[in-house]
Amino acid sequence: MKPIRIRPQADQDIDAHTDYLANESLQAAIRYIDNVEATYQRLSEHPLIGSTRYAHLPLLENLRVWPVSKFENYLVFYIDRSQYIDVIRVLHSAQDIPAILQTSFEVN
Repeated sequence: MKPIRIRPQADQDIDAHTDYLANESLQAAIRYIDNVEATYQRLSEHPLIGSTRYAHLPLLENLRVWPVSKFENYLVFYIDRSQYIDVIRVLHSAQDIPAILQTSFEVN
């Protein structure tokens, strides 16, 4: 198993999603957090499980994506580093993912 490193922007993404879900249902927000943690555990155990569908974009080499368990519209974007899993962003599938990811990598 590899440790998970969550970048500040990914942590802010999770907070924003949790706030949004809590406005509709506190129970849904709690389930979301629990499933994000379960997803991180799975990635820690199986780092290469994610799709490389965005890795073809400039600056995004080795980027992988895996859906949050039971919240499949929320996607964890990460890179499998030699010593850890680097979680870059957690985005909703309705967002402009290529533009957001490009911006995320330009400043990092």
